[in-house]
Amino acid sequence: MPATKNKKVSPPKRGKRPSPTKSTKQNEEKAKYETQDAVIKELCKDVKVDIPSGMIEMEIDNMIKDIEQRLSYQGLKLEQYLQMMGKTMGPVIIEIG
Repeated sequence: MPATKNKKVSPPKRGKRPSPTKSTKQNEEKAKYETQDAVIKELCKDVKVDIPSGMIEMEIDNMIKDIEQRLSYQGLKLEQYLQMMGKTMGPVIIEIG
């Protein structure tokens, strides 16, 4: 019979629990934000807010400036674009607002 060595077997080491994986943390964060979003939507669904007309006008002006800038990248002016589309500024402002 061949000689065998007595091999000492150690029990598994006990220590800290392994830290959660990155995907577990991401899932927890996602669930947290989804819950917060649902609560905010529920709270806001029946809320009515009066927006000052000056704020609306300022936003419309900003949107028109944005359109003008985008058209300028294509070598067009807003007036040229409106003419090509067969529109005037009045209906465009109504569409934006």
